[in-house]
Amino acid sequence: MDKFDIVVGIPTYNNSKTISFVVKQIDAGLRKHFPNRRALIVDSDARSNDGTMEVFEGTETKTEKLFVHYKNPISGKGSALKEIFELSIEKNSEFIAVFDSDLRSITPEWVRLMIKPIEVGADFTVPNYFRYKYDGTITNNICFPLIYGVLCRNIRQPIGGDFAFNRAMVEFWLGRTSWENDIARFGIDIFMTSNAVLGNFKVKQVFLGEKIHDPRNPTDLKPMFSQVVKTFFGIIASSKGEWFKLKEVGEVEMVGSRGDVEPQAFEVDVERMREDFLKGRREMAGRWKSILDARTFSLIHGMEEPEVDAELWCDIVFDFIAHSTGEGDWMNALIPLWSARNYSFVKETESMSSLEAEQQILEQARIFFGKRERLIEKLEPVMR
Repeated sequence: MDKFDIVVGIPTYNNSKTISFVVKQIDAGLRKHFPNRRALIVDSDARSNDGTMEVFEGTETKTEKLFVHYKNPISGKGSALKEIFELSIEKNSEFIAVFDSDLRSITPEWVRLMIKPIEVGADFTVPNYFRYKYDGTITNNICFPLIYGVLCRNIRQPIGGDFAFNRAMVEFWLGRTSWENDIARFGIDIFMTSNAVLGNFKVKQVFLGEKIHDPRNPTDLKPMFSQVVKTFFGIIASSKGEWFKLKEVGEVEMVGSRGDVEPQAFEVDVERMREDFLKGRREMAGRWKSILDARTFSLIHGMEEPEVDAELWCDIVFDFIAHSTGEGDWMNALIPLWSARNYSFVKETESMSSLEAEQQILEQARIFFGKRERLIEKLEPVMR
């Protein structure tokens, strides 16, 4: 059986335009920084039809490469990573990393920065980037405030997409899910990070600089939002016995220094966010009334324009987490409220730099922590 010390995986689907650049950067990083480690670059693909396989296999590298179509029947990023996890076990690898396939800012240094902490004892490294203030809206308004305020870890990019980890971490993840749900799709990143936290693994953040990838307007992220949120809300509800007793937010060591850079800007469609909310107010009033407490519902239903500040958003999210343990189509009711929060955040920060807006994002996370007893009170009756 072939043994590889390092496996670096790339989940792909129709990434023929970017995969060669990503592979070349990974190859250069492995050769420069891990010359004495046998390494394998794996493309775990969802049956792309744009020539991704041909581009991957035609990219010249010194590092050995392997292209695979993942076997899990559910199509998604999680299924691609599951294939990489299982291959790393088969290859008896000690160190594993995964990088997104649409990266335009990855450098050979990223490979060193992510894997070196694993070599010296960390179990899991998560990325930390400079990102434009309106990039990462699922992270900014759902995942970061919840991992900070509920699971009590200051991990800024819990679904950043680029990670490194050891064999023990892989074995833990493989044993924690059936891979027959949204974890097989875009729920995978928050599944990985939240379970690393709940399992008390040693986590480090690694500063990678600016992340440049294919930008997406927040209003185009609804399927991803649904998959991530269903996964995370389910983990929070099912692990309440593990986080109820936490009393303070634990800091997570940062490898590298952030400095101050203004990331590349892009346009967001604020009018579409507004329209999503107003449409939701017309169509979802009944669902909102059944999920939100009376005061929150009254505030939301009475709005002529979306004005959802961090305090109100926290109340909304906690009400939905409590309701997500029951039946009903609560996700379609939450999406227009998420659009309202995105709209409000844009209005709050439109005159700010990304660094200034970052302070608003941190303050929102602190609000979630400050109000966590509200969520505990809502979930306690569910436990009985």
